[in-house]
Amino acid sequence: AAKDNSFFRNQARDPLNGTKNFTGKSLDTTVILNVNNKWNLIGLPLSVKNGKKTSLFPTSSSPAYKYNEAYLEEDTLRNFIGYWLKFNSAQNINITGRILEDSLVNVNDGWNIISPGSKNVLTNNISSNPGDIILSEFFGYNNGYFKEDTLKPGKGYWIASDADINV
Repeated sequence: AAKDNSFFRNQARDPLNGTKNFTGKSLDTTVILNVNNKWNLIGLPLSVKNGKKTSLFPTSSSPAYKYNEAYLEEDTLRNFIGYWLKFNSAQNINITGRILEDSLVNVNDGWNIISPGSKNVLTNNISSNPGDIILSEFFGYNNGYFKEDTLKPGKGYWIASDADINV
């Protein structure tokens, strides 16, 4: 669930009239990620200023692992990539940033962990570019694997492809 961070306050110096206070609407949004005890497939649902794992997920008990033919430890998380993260308890984590525009996601030949960005994405609306590539079902993880028909912001999903493509 996303919520608006509402307003910000600031001061500006007007050379004719001195200091003025002003209030404006913030462009940042907060998304609450629900994570489970143990392992989670997660993704960044927003464009954040600091993508460091230690800043975004300080309560995580593991490094962040992406997958590219093998598990690779990552210090900085990026949008549209899914990651494995472990937690010692179920909890809610606030991620604050800007809404992501729709984007093509790079998928490599073989298995990949991807994340949808800021909006729910129906898997039957996903196509490959080029269009003749075979894609697997999408699989989420919640203390076990399951087929997913709607990709959700903040979550990661396994998908296999028979070629390097954009989806």
